[in-house]
Amino acid sequence: MIETPEDMKKAVLAQLVIGEENAKHGELIARNLGEKDTRRFRLAVIALLEDRHPVIGSQKGYYIARDINDIIANRAVLMHYLKMTGYHYKLLGLAGAQFSPQEKMKL
Repeated sequence: MIETPEDMKKAVLAQLVIGEENAKHGELIARNLGEKDTRRFRLAVIALLEDRHPVIGSQKGYYIARDINDIIANRAVLMHYLKMTGYHYKLLGLAGAQFSPQEKMKL
C-alpha cells in the first residue's frame, strides 16, 4: 500500500502515459496501485496538476497531454461541462418554484 500523498503522486505519474490514445481509466490505475477506490488517485491527479503536470482526464481515461492542443481541447470540454452544469442548476431552481414558500427557502 502506498503510504504518503507524495508517494501516491509519484506512483500515479508512473502509471500515466502520453496521448489520449493511450489513456487509462482511473479505476484501473487505482486498482494497479492497490487502492479499493479512486479517491486517493483523484487527489493525486489534482496534486499533479497543482505541480503543473499536464494530466488530462477524459471519457477515455487519464493521460499526459502530448502538446498544447490536447490541453486546449480538454479545456474546451471542461468549459462545456461547466456551462451545462450551471444551466442545469438554474433550471432545477426554476423547477423548484412549484413548491411551497417554506420548501423554496431550502433552495
